[in-house]
Amino acid sequence: MKKNNIIELSKYIVKKYIITSPIKLQKILFLIRYEEEKNNIENDIYAKNFNFEAWINGPVNPESYFYFRPYFYNDDELETFLPKKEDEERFKIYDKYIEKYNSLDPWELVNITHANISWIEARKGLDDDQVSNNKIDEKFIKEWKKEKLEKEDEKLIMN
Repeated sequence: MKKNNIIELSKYIVKKYIITSPIKLQKILFLIRYEEEKNNIENDIYAKNFNFEAWINGPVNPESYFYFRPYFYNDDELETFLPKKEDEERFKIYDKYIEKYNSLDPWELVNITHANISWIEARKGLDDDQVSNNKIDEKFIKEWKKEKLEKEDEKLIMN
């Protein structure tokens, strides 16, 4: 049986980096996907099949979001959401990317992901506050609307 990598990777991130914001978790997951594409990473985890949607506050993987919702909003015990030991080893390859973005405030991450062309394209024709579950087409995931990025954010994502 194939593991659900988005859930397992999310567990790893939440535990190791003590993520307490659903917005932050979702943006980090999306930026991991960007980093995979930018750096030509393919492995048994490979986030390409994570299926992000263009929500108001940026890209969201609904499966991960709804899985962790009780933890973020109902103060459910973290133990319910802990990764397996073998998964912790598998996901260490993403640590450098998680660390790269984890120091940012969730709303800074929202601003960064709002500059990604794949999210912009999926939101075309929608009002800023309009709810959407439009799928993000990843063919533009490596492209950014640089004028929407702060200089330091541009440096961060391009390095």
